[in-house]
Amino acid sequence: MKCKAGSNINNLEGGKIYEFLVYDASVRKQAAADGALVKAREATAGQGSKPGTPGTGEKAGNFVLFFGHFHPLLVHLPIGGLALLGMLELLAMFSRFKDAARNSRLLLGLVSVAALIAAICGWLLS
Repeated sequence: MKCKAGSNINNLEGGKIYEFLVYDASVRKQAAADGALVKAREATAGQGSKPGTPGTGEKAGNFVLFFGHFHPLLVHLPIGGLALLGMLELLAMFSRFKDAARNSRLLLGLVSVAALIAAICGWLLS
């Protein structure tokens, strides 16, 4: 049923109105998407390559963005490593687990490297 009771629109007219609205919505969505794509292309025109370096451009930009997208994944490694380091230090306070923090320097080194890699990936993303 394409019409409301008492609206003086029959089913045929209601169907035509419905089809027009569906068509109009799809055309507007496509036009909006095309407009956004044109604006994005205009905004990024000429970016990604330095003068005098032919052949870089968009491929270099895609390569940098690829590694930049690992930032949200990698940023959690140093946080978890520091939390683990803190727990091991607290556990080492008990005589039963006195060797728990024996490798804390190694863990701190790994956390530092992971933090550096996460920071570089975040910088590449921006």
